[in-house]
Amino acid sequence: MNCRAKLIYVLFAFMPLFSSGLMASVKVYPAPPGAILSNDYKLTVDGQQVAVYFAPGRDNLGGNYSFAYFDFSGNASVEITSAMSLDSTMIRPETKIIEKSVTGNKLRFSISSSPCQVSIEPDGINKPLLLFANPPEVNPPKKGDPDVIYYGPGIHKPGIINLVDNQTLYIAGGAVVKAGVNAVGKNIKIMGRGILDGIDWERAKGPQHYLLMVENSTNVTVQDIIVKDSWLYALMIGGSSNLSINNFKIIGTRCANEDGIDICNSRQVRIQDCFIRTDDDCIAIKGTGYNAKAVDSVMITRCVLWTDVANNFRIGAESHAEAMQNITAQDIDIIHLERDQERGSPYSLRYDFCFTIQPAENMPMKNLRFENIRVNWEGQNNFIECRPYLTHWSKPPEGNIDGVLFKDIVATGKVRKGQGRVVVSGPSPSHDVKNVTFQNVTWFGECIQQDSRDVTISGSASNIVFDCEKH
Repeated sequence: MNCRAKLIYVLFAFMPLFSSGLMASVKVYPAPPGAILSNDYKLTVDGQQVAVYFAPGRDNLGGNYSFAYFDFSGNASVEITSAMSLDSTMIRPETKIIEKSVTGNKLRFSISSSPCQVSIEPDGINKPLLLFANPPEVNPPKKGDPDVIYYGPGIHKPGIINLVDNQTLYIAGGAVVKAGVNAVGKNIKIMGRGILDGIDWERAKGPQHYLLMVENSTNVTVQDIIVKDSWLYALMIGGSSNLSINNFKIIGTRCANEDGIDICNSRQVRIQDCFIRTDDDCIAIKGTGYNAKAVDSVMITRCVLWTDVANNFRIGAESHAEAMQNITAQDIDIIHLERDQERGSPYSLRYDFCFTIQPAENMPMKNLRFENIRVNWEGQNNFIECRPYLTHWSKPPEGNIDGVLFKDIVATGKVRKGQGRVVVSGPSPSHDVKNVTFQNVTWFGECIQQDSRDVTISGSASNIVFDCEKH
């Protein structure tokens, strides 16, 4: 066969794949010996068996659950088998999957883009399977490089890992590392396909204050790893600048105050393509010290959020900062919200909201933008709050809010109950709220307007605009 004939043969052999633009490639990572695996699910991707891990959860928050991960490119076919009924299974976000079908005790669907992070829910929040599909690794760090702290497949218990200038922590697929990680310096990377696990420590009794800490650092990358069962916050960023948080997965709901990502007195932070399931706030932006540096230039995009008992976004609960400004969240799926409706009076503003903006300590908060966000509503009372006030973590007086845009935010779900309150309130003329716009913010198909039943505008609040565009 001459060269031309060979080329024609190859083209015809692979034409089905080329015609769809997809050449499938799947990489799986066996679980290390000693890892606790799930009894609820079996999983294959393009016919390859994928390890499904067990994760502990509190009974009142859906109980124990499962998670799995793999790498792929092109188009991958997923098959899940379970003793549980799969007939009513929801996959959230729904936009991430195609061609879902159920036959007997098997659920099948396809995915065609990575990273892809979904929650597979045969029975709502009860015993879901969290599935993390990563893009292929490109040029991973090499074992033996003097600037690389390398953990290969297996279970490792180093206790604390300290990272300094120009170091990389690499947790390979199939590795579980039980440790706290502390990064202080410049040009630091934390990466890999494996798991950083805090399960061995009780609440607030870890080897360091938070599971993963980045302090007084610049040019830091955190990508691809799974962080599981922190003893408090999963990732705390303090007094730092120029951070990239990419395809980062946080899962944990075993103990109180398991925040996801807390951004404290930091700037130029980009969070993208992340999955965050937490007991407490998914993303909290705070001023906690660090010479009271401003929080400035934060971008959060293409993320999936799930909080069990707190806020999806909480900005300013701790406000010891020069300012908080230029904060954007866009293209977000909020798949579950806080469900505890017994935490206070139905008239109290100190409930948890989907979006909470609450500056104190005379701190100005300005230029915030929330856009293209999809919310799965499950009967909660509270939706959006813009209100300077004091929490028990902040000092008087209240702060100020100037310039917030909520645009193309859609709340839908199976149940319409709950109020879906929107609250804008300035406590005094010197601690006011102004220039807040709600553009195409809808709750079960109704565009929210100032005279909507559950909207409250009070106190020193000015130029609060509601805009319902026709499409």
